[in-house]
Amino acid sequence: MSETKQRIKSFLSQETDVDLETVGDEEALFTSGLIDSYSLIELLSFLESELGFEVDFGELNVDDFDTIQALTNLVDAK
Repeated sequence: MSETKQRIKSFLSQETDVDLETVGDEEALFTSGLIDSYSLIELLSFLESELGFEVDFGELNVDDFDTIQALTNLVDAK
């Protein structure tokens, strides 16, 4: 598992109600209701402050950050 993915999972397990034992890397987080809009903002803030990822809201769509794998791919690509 990449360091990026591990840090995202660590954040989700500590800061949200997402149960990583039952939620897979490809399972929808936001569109399924596993995280709410507040948690999404917290997650994006974490990506910026802890992983150095600059969020460009003009380029993002929900598919870019709806799964753990999509988030990992997005951060690692920048």
